[in-house]
Amino acid sequence: MKNLQKILLLCMMILFVSSGLMAQITGDQDVCIDETETYYSSLSGTLTWTITPVSPATFPSGNSLFLTWNVPPGTYTLIADNGAASENLTVQVYATPAPVIDYLENDCNTHEGIEGAGAGVTACDTFCINELVEYAVPDDPLNTYLWTISGGTIVGPDNQSTVYVIWDVAMTGGDFPCGRLTVTETNPAGCSGTDEVFGVSSYPNGTITVSPGISTICLNQSVAFSLSVTGGPFITYSWDFGDGTIVVNSGASPETHTYITSGTYQVVVTASTECCSTSDTVEVIVDNTEGPNIFCISAVCANTVGAEYCTDAVCSTYDWDVDGGVITSAPNQPCITVDWGAGPVGTISLLVGGCSPGLCADTVFATVPIMPDGTFDITGPVVVCQGVTEPYSAPYVPGASYTWTLIPPSGIPVTLPYGMPPYIQDITFSAAGTYQLICSMEHDLLDCVGADTLIIQTAPLLTLSGPASACDGSTVFFSSNYPADWEYNLPITPFGTATTSASTTFPGPGVYHIIASSASVCNSPDSISIVINPLPATPVISGPSVVCPGGTYTYTVSGYSPTASIVWTFTDVSGSIFGYDNSFDLTLPVAFTTGTLSIMVTENGCSNSASITLDAPGTPAPVITTSAANVCPDQTVTYSATLSYPGLSDVEWTISPPSAGTITPGLLPGTVDILWHGNASNTTQTVTLTVTETTCLTSTGTDVITFDIYPRPVIVATGGAFCPGTSFTLTATGGNSYQWFDENSVPVSATVTQQGSYYVVGTDGNGCTNIDYTDVFEYPEPEAFISTPDNVICNDDGTAMTNSIDLYALDNGYTFMWSTGGTTNPITISNLGTYSVTVTDMNGCTNTDTYDVFCPVPVEDTCDTAITPLCACDLFPPTFVQSSPDCNEFTFSSNSTCVGGVFNWTFGDGFSGTGTSVVHSYNQAGYYHVYYSYYDPTCCPPLPEDTVVAVPVAADFAWEVVCNTLTVVDNASFLPPYSIVTWEWDWGDGSPLTYGSAPGVHTYAVPNTYPVTLTVYTAAGCEASYTQNITIGGPAVSTTISPSACNGPVAFAATVLGGNVIDWQWDFGDGFTSGQQNTEHTYDTPNTYTWTLTATDAAGCQTTAT
Repeated sequence: MKNLQKILLLCMMILFVSSGLMAQITGDQDVCIDETETYYSSLSGTLTWTITPVSPATFPSGNSLFLTWNVPPGTYTLIADNGAASENLTVQVYATPAPVIDYLENDCNTHEGIEGAGAGVTACDTFCINELVEYAVPDDPLNTYLWTISGGTIVGPDNQSTVYVIWDVAMTGGDFPCGRLTVTETNPAGCSGTDEVFGVSSYPNGTITVSPGISTICLNQSVAFSLSVTGGPFITYSWDFGDGTIVVNSGASPETHTYITSGTYQVVVTASTECCSTSDTVEVIVDNTEGPNIFCISAVCANTVGAEYCTDAVCSTYDWDVDGGVITSAPNQPCITVDWGAGPVGTISLLVGGCSPGLCADTVFATVPIMPDGTFDITGPVVVCQGVTEPYSAPYVPGASYTWTLIPPSGIPVTLPYGMPPYIQDITFSAAGTYQLICSMEHDLLDCVGADTLIIQTAPLLTLSGPASACDGSTVFFSSNYPADWEYNLPITPFGTATTSASTTFPGPGVYHIIASSASVCNSPDSISIVINPLPATPVISGPSVVCPGGTYTYTVSGYSPTASIVWTFTDVSGSIFGYDNSFDLTLPVAFTTGTLSIMVTENGCSNSASITLDAPGTPAPVITTSAANVCPDQTVTYSATLSYPGLSDVEWTISPPSAGTITPGLLPGTVDILWHGNASNTTQTVTLTVTETTCLTSTGTDVITFDIYPRPVIVATGGAFCPGTSFTLTATGGNSYQWFDENSVPVSATVTQQGSYYVVGTDGNGCTNIDYTDVFEYPEPEAFISTPDNVICNDDGTAMTNSIDLYALDNGYTFMWSTGGTTNPITISNLGTYSVTVTDMNGCTNTDTYDVFCPVPVEDTCDTAITPLCACDLFPPTFVQSSPDCNEFTFSSNSTCVGGVFNWTFGDGFSGTGTSVVHSYNQAGYYHVYYSYYDPTCCPPLPEDTVVAVPVAADFAWEVVCNTLTVVDNASFLPPYSIVTWEWDWGDGSPLTYGSAPGVHTYAVPNTYPVTLTVYTAAGCEASYTQNITIGGPAVSTTISPSACNGPVAFAATVLGGNVIDWQWDFGDGFTSGQQNTEHTYDTPNTYTWTLTATDAAGCQTTAT
C-alpha cells in the first residue's frame, strides 16, 4: 500500500512540474518512525531544508530530499528555502504498531515447549474442548485490526480489538498440531505490526442435563432433581438452587430441595473436571400458596404391599397418581393404598380442588425411597481402561447402610472404605483383567436387605514410545506394548500394520502426530508427537580448490546460527587437520599434492556436510582467446586469455618489441588493454604478444600470437580559391573514405562556400586513419562602379538628349562588357536610359554596376518673392583643390557674393557637409558631381551650382591567415585614363616593404596583431592607402613527462593552452610514435632519449615541444 502511495505521489509531482502548478513541498504526509521518504520542492536554486521541532538526518539532492524519520511520534513541519522563497509541508509521524495479545490461560495450562523442538518452535496454550476464549489487544481508535486463524474458529467479528475463539480439538493423547491466531494492527500511515498466539482444545469436558425442565410447584414443596451426564469424568457437581442454597457433591446423585419463598428461581448445576467445567440451568416457579400435605412418607422395602398415604386437606376433589407402584384403593379419596414395585424409588403425586381453605392449584409430589429386597443394579461402566478411575453407585435410600467389596484379578477381596455419600464409590483399576464389585444394603428400620455383584472387565492401556524429535530425512523408529496399526498425519500416511515396532521417514520438517490403533486395548487410538527438525542448509565452502603446497588459505561458510556446531576436517597422505569455527585457516603441508576438505554443520541435533577436493596445480597452459588481428597505430585493443588457474596464478603480458605498445591491466583477470604505437618511418611492424601464467612461483606456461601494426595512410588534401557567390570542392588522396572538418572541428561536406582552413580525416582499407590540412581562399569581388564627368543636356520637353556623354567604369586590369555591347572603357552614349557594365578580373571573378541617364529636373525656385525678397547675391560654380599625393581628398570652396547665410554641400557619394570651405575624402575612384547651395531665412536664395571632380585611384585588398602566414590579394581600382603604376605593401612587423600587385605571402615570426597597409600610386603621382589590422596566431601546449621506476612505462601528457588542437604526434626518440594526446611508452633498452611532441590545430598550424 505504501509503495502504491509513493507511485501516485511521484505521478502527481511530475504532473505539477510539467504544468507549472506546484506550490508546495510534495511527499508523504503520514509516515511511520524509521520510514524513509523522498520529498520534492518546486523551488529552484540552492535549497536549505529544515524540520521543526527536531530535525533527523537529511540527504538533500537538488530540489529533492531523502529523509529517514527517526524521531518520536508527533507533528513536524518540513521547510524548503532558496533564500528568496520558501515552501512547507506538515507531516504526521506515527509509531509503528506493536500489538500484544492478552488473554486468560486455562488453570491447567503449563505453557511448556515441546521436548526436542528446535529454536522458534512454540508450544500451544491448551484449553478445554469447546471453550470460548477471549483475546484482546489495547484499542487505538485511529488504528484498524484484522484477526486471522488456523486450527480454530473466530466467533463473531474479526476486525475489532477483541476477538473470541474456539480452538480445534487435538488428537487423543497429544496437544499438537496447534492452531495459530494472528492479529495485524495498521495505523493511518499504513504501517503494520503483528502478534500471534497458539492454542488447541485438548482437556476433556462433557455435558450435563438437569431434569425436570421448567417446574411450577407449590410453596414449601420439595422438588426432586436428577442429572443425565455424558463425557467427563467430572469430579464435582455444584448445585445452585437460586435461593442462596449451594450444595456440592462428588457424584451425580439426585438432589431434593424445598422452596419456602414464592418466586421464580434459576437452578444452575455446574459439573467440573480437573481442568474444565460445564453447566445446565432449569427454571423453578414457586407459587405463593402451599399445596396439600402428604404424610406417612418413609422408606419401604421393595415389593411392599398395602402402604397407606393420606392428606389432611379438605377438598372437593382428589387426584392421586403413583410412579413405581400401583394404587390399590380409590384414587379420589383423602387416603390411598399402594403396592410398591422393586424400586429403587417411587413417586406419589396429588392434585386437589375445591379446598377450604384454598390451596395451591399445582400438583404436589412426594418421593418414597424403595429399599431393595434381594438383588438390585449397581450403576457404572462394565468395561474400563487400565489405570483409570470410574464412579459406581447403588440406589440411594435414606437410613440405609452400604458395604462395598472389590475382588481384583488377583482374587483377593478388598473391602472398600466407607465414602460420602456412602452409595457412591470411585474405583481405580490398576491392573488388566476381571473385577467383581459387590455392594450390600441394609436398613435398620426395615426388614429387607439388598445386594448386587457387577462384573467389570479391565482392558490394558496402549503405551507408545519414540523419540521426541528427529532430523529431516532420517528413519525414525516407534514401539508399543501391544501390536498396533501405525500412521502419521500431514497427510494421513500408514507405516505399520499389527506390529509392536514401526519405522518411517517423514516428508519434511514439522510437528507430526503418530497414531497407533489396536483392538486389544481400551485407549485405541493413542498418539504421540514428534518434531522433525530441518537439516542445516548444505554447507557451501568458500575458498580455492587449487592451492599451493605450504600456502595458507582461508575457507568459510555462512548462514548458520551462533549455536551451530561446525567441524572442519582436512585430510591428505600426511594426516588430518581440524577446525571449529565459521572460518578455517588451513596451512598445507609442503609436500602436498591432493587432499579433501570437509565440513560438518550441526543444528538442533541435525547435521549436514559437504566436501571439496584440494589439488596442487599442474603446469599451466594459458590460451589467448583474442584473435591475432592486425591493428592500427594508436588503437587500443583488449586481449583476454583463458587461464588454467585463475585467482591462483600470476599472469604477465609482454610485447616484442616492447616499445611497440603500452600495456595496461584489464578490468577482469587474464585481460589487458594495449595501446599500439606506430613507428617513425611509418612502415608495417610485426609484433608478438605473449601471456605467461605462473603458479606457486615455480610452474610456468605461455601462449603467443603474432600480428602486424599497419602504417598510417598518407593523406594529401588539396584546396584552392573561388570567386564570390560560387563554391569550391575539396579533394584528398591516400585513403578509401574521407571526412572533412572546418577549423572549429565541425564536420562539413567536401563542397564549401566559405574561405578558411579545412582538414580531412582519411581512412584506408585497413581501418587506419591520418589527417591532412588545406586552405580555401575566396577571391575579392572586382570593383564595378560607373560614373561620368559630363552633364546631360536635353531638349525643351525633356524627352531626348541633345548632347553625348562618356560613361567610365573603374579598372584594375579588368575586361568589360557593357549593356550596349561595347567592350571598351569608357563608352560614349547619346540616349537616355539605364546602362550597365560587367567587369571581369584576372581571376575570372565578375561584378556588375548600372547607371541611369536621364534629363535633369529643372531646379524650381520655391521661395515666394512676394513675401520674401530675393537675396542680393549670386552663386557661381565652386572651386576645389585636390590634395597631393593623396588624390582622393579635396578642399571645396564656395564661389559666391552671398554673405551671412549657410552653404550646404553634397559630394556625390552619399555624403554631405556645411561651410564656406569643406574637406572631403573619397573611398572609391570615379567622377563625382559636387553641388552647393545657399540658405538665408531673410531672403530667397539664388539657384545651386555644381562642379565635377575625378578621383583617380582607391586602395583595397583581401587576405587570409593560415598559421603564421598571411596571403593577400590586390583589389585596388583606378579611373581611366589613370592607371596604377606602383603597389607598396607594409606588413606592420618592421620587415622590408614589398612591391607589386601580387606580393604572394608573408610569414610572421611571432603571433601578434599587425597593421597591414597597401599604398597604390598613379603615374601622375597620386596615391591611396588601405590598412587592415590582422591577427596572427597558432596553437600552444604544455607537456608533462612522468617516468616510472626502472624500465616501466613512461607517461606522456599534453595540455592545450590555446587553439583547437586536433592532432598529436609524439616521437619517443626510439623509432616509435603515438598519435594520442596522453599516452604511455615503454623503452626497450636503457639510454637517454629525446622526445618531440608536434601539436596541430584544425587549420594545420603546428607547435612543437621537445
